[in-house]
Amino acid sequence: MSVIEKKPAEKNPVDKDAGAWRRRMIVFIPLIAFLALAAVFVLRLGAGDPSRIPSALIGHPAPHTDLPPLLSALGATVTSAVNVHGSPSAGGSS
Repeated sequence: MSVIEKKPAEKNPVDKDAGAWRRRMIVFIPLIAFLALAAVFVLRLGAGDPSRIPSALIGHPAPHTDLPPLLSALGATVTSAVNVHGSPSAGGSS
């Protein structure tokens, strides 16, 4: 008995090129969409006078808010005043 070797079916060069083209487009389509959107944002950002945008709060005081102090809301207490470098802050003894 002889074993007949089969050559793997070679793909048509046109099919290879089409597959490579599709893979390339999968990468470039999101890139092109991002660049187009960025261009629209940049163009709209520089267009027009921002002082013409109406706002309901211009000329009015900021709204009053009743919020608890941040440290008490977290359940923490301040035990000492130490700056970022770990040394006592101004007014403390060295």
